[in-house]
Amino acid sequence: MNLVHIPKPRTSYGVPTRVELWEGPHAPWRTLLLGGVEAPVGGRVEVELQGPLFQGEVRGRTAPLERVCWGLPEWRRPVPPMAFSDATAQDVIGYIAAQVGGRFQERLPRDRRRHYVLPRVAAHEGVRMVLQAWGYEATLHELDGGVLYIGSEGESPHRAVAHTLREEVAEVRPLGGAVYLKAAPLPSLRRLNRLRHPGGEGVVAEHRLVLSPEEAFHEVILV
Repeated sequence: MNLVHIPKPRTSYGVPTRVELWEGPHAPWRTLLLGGVEAPVGGRVEVELQGPLFQGEVRGRTAPLERVCWGLPEWRRPVPPMAFSDATAQDVIGYIAAQVGGRFQERLPRDRRRHYVLPRVAAHEGVRMVLQAWGYEATLHELDGGVLYIGSEGESPHRAVAHTLREEVAEVRPLGGAVYLKAAPLPSLRRLNRLRHPGGEGVVAEHRLVLSPEEAFHEVILV
């Protein structure tokens, strides 16, 4: 399906022949399949498409000219153990971020202090352990610019953004308690955005953008 014309995505390694971008609740970072470029494993990669689309790290090769990339590479680095006394969750998360060079934006209460011993873990796992230890319900997801958001879904910067689709929609159908939608590419769409369409509206739970010379579409799950 190729409903509309959009500019070609670009990277520092050249123009890719295929781009597939996933974002959902299963991992805090965006995942990218990049085809047609010679990007080294472990190298940084940025994709531009009507603005920033992805930035992260090449994780592996699935074919000679096909790469799998993940966002938020800093937050997968290990953090040394540390003991904290009379600390807030923000104190511990700030320590984790400083150790790995990660950037974050948090929306958490500051009403609880406690003693805590952080073991040696990957940075994102450490954040989840801190949230559990302090008893905070929060989501983790990637913001543009390689920033980790930590907080409630309702306070996420993504929640304040709304998009409207009209004739660009190819398919809308129920999917369990959610709605599946297939539409023209919407490069600025992010998880937790609001999306209005001819059949109603909802919040983006996950989405997949596909761009290639043969096809260009966006699959979205709304709740």
